[in-house]
Amino acid sequence: MNDDNATASVDEIHESLDSIVGVAAGYLDTTHPTGFLLCDAEARVSMIPRTGTSGRFLEQLGIAAGFSFRTDTPHPNPVTDAIDHGDPREGRFVHDAGHDVPHTIVAAPIRSGRNSHCAVVACICATATDRATLALVLRLAAEAFSMHNALAASRDKLAQIVSEQQAIIENISDGLIVLDRSHVVRFMNVPAGRILSVIPGDAIGRRLESVLEYEPSIVRIFETGVGFVDRDTIRTTSTRKVHLIDTAVPIKDQYGVVQSVVNTFREIRSMHRIAHKIAGNHARYTFEDLVGEAPAFQACVALARQTSGGSATVLLSGESGTGKEVFAQAIHNESKRDGGPFVALNCAALPRELIESELFGYAPGSFTGAVKNGRPGKFELASGGTIFLDEISELPFDVQAKLLRVLQERQVVRVGDSRPIDVDVRVISASNRNLLEMVKANRFREDLYYRIHVIEIELPALRERKEDIAQLATTFLRKCASTLGKDVFRIEPEAMRQLVDFDWPGNVRQLENNIERAVHLATDDRIRRFDLETIKAPGMPTPKPGSDNVLSLAQAEKKALVTALDTFNYNITRTSAVLGVTRPTLYAKIRKHNLVLERVAVDRDGVQDRYADDR
Repeated sequence: MNDDNATASVDEIHESLDSIVGVAAGYLDTTHPTGFLLCDAEARVSMIPRTGTSGRFLEQLGIAAGFSFRTDTPHPNPVTDAIDHGDPREGRFVHDAGHDVPHTIVAAPIRSGRNSHCAVVACICATATDRATLALVLRLAAEAFSMHNALAASRDKLAQIVSEQQAIIENISDGLIVLDRSHVVRFMNVPAGRILSVIPGDAIGRRLESVLEYEPSIVRIFETGVGFVDRDTIRTTSTRKVHLIDTAVPIKDQYGVVQSVVNTFREIRSMHRIAHKIAGNHARYTFEDLVGEAPAFQACVALARQTSGGSATVLLSGESGTGKEVFAQAIHNESKRDGGPFVALNCAALPRELIESELFGYAPGSFTGAVKNGRPGKFELASGGTIFLDEISELPFDVQAKLLRVLQERQVVRVGDSRPIDVDVRVISASNRNLLEMVKANRFREDLYYRIHVIEIELPALRERKEDIAQLATTFLRKCASTLGKDVFRIEPEAMRQLVDFDWPGNVRQLENNIERAVHLATDDRIRRFDLETIKAPGMPTPKPGSDNVLSLAQAEKKALVTALDTFNYNITRTSAVLGVTRPTLYAKIRKHNLVLERVAVDRDGVQDRYADDR
């Protein structure tokens, strides 16, 4: 007897058949031989009773397991009719020997869980047997087998669902714990044990408080009835500190009483990895992307490669546009942290009041407009990888002090919070200013300078590696032509001489931008010349006779800013009001002209002191 969904076991079917035979014996005349049997959907005998006289009687008739009512006897017959038509049938049993046997055969179809006819229960008996009673017994037997099949199918389906759920629970990356009203652990999956450093098999059946070294907050849900979703939780044990995103859901009965709590959690580091994949926080460039054969440049590449294998802080110095972030990404991709995030932050691109929260994050409700659940900072997001702090010279003094502590303690404290959070991050800094001169002028903290200055790589300006200009220009030409879909293949010698002779105040970035411009404007397959006026750096006009005293707009703007800031002692509010611009606009112009926001105060002894301010 087969079923596509599921069937009872052979032993269970045998037991059922033996039980039916036993019940039938109480209703039938036992003086007449009777043989019960089961046939499959192909009308083959699949089973005969193991007890009683049925087996011996059927054997005398030449019927055993495998006997076919379609091929071994003339058909149609009651068995094949019951299968083909789906209703009980009865008739004379005729063996293929060609002579009638004075016996009657009665058959009733057994239905499967899908309401199809999967088998037949039949009985061969003496013609004198009460056929009405026998037919009733067989119909009841068929219904019993059908119900048995349905129950077996449901049981197997339930077992399959349980197995699937078990596989899901054990293979999800989230930890899962289920507690009952007595705080006893009813279930704990493998990820939960791994995250909490607990053996799940040892925890099940014990109170959660006795399993963990700290008081779990989820037990209070049994009293409050209120769960939580995606709560930022830090748990400290004797061996380590665990930073989790935690969710707990109370399961209540019809009276609103909490009967159990389902707790799921995930280490925040794994969430950060997923977030970085989605946000694209990864390094694209490797050392193979660094173009140049100049000795000064190759010395920087060699030092950067050597630096990649360690974890020391690195300071990349050099003029703007020399490729400091490309070097930072290459160092990250060559390091053991290459599988972790690469997070870049331009310290000059954010208003002063946002820098601290961007770097270190903030707690829920720490300031007006803050995200409800708080937010991790760049250091937390970069944990396990590298953080690149570009234009670090623009950090305010108070933020410099906090950054120094993070570098020393390897911990961050979010704005508005007091809990330290461990971070494992390598710091690469960059500056286009001379930080040592800024230290001497009291514009940069000396202790922070020496903390980020463990290894310094000073990138040469493009005018100091003129032998690389032709190779760089050709590389950018191929890249831009491919991106723009233009068939521009070469730079004419005269145009290349223009590039080599130019001083490139904007360095590699300026060269790439102007190659892109030339490809855009090219009318055939080559670049024949460059308009030198278009590749001058902003604020660097070509002097003309009699124009020595004429300032460019950029120079005039910078002079106005310096004058106003000095006049109002670097008070941003008053300066912006006098200049007629908003505070954000004033900040943007200060950054544009590389001005330092510091006020000068004079103490009682007449000594000047500088400190950062944004008021």
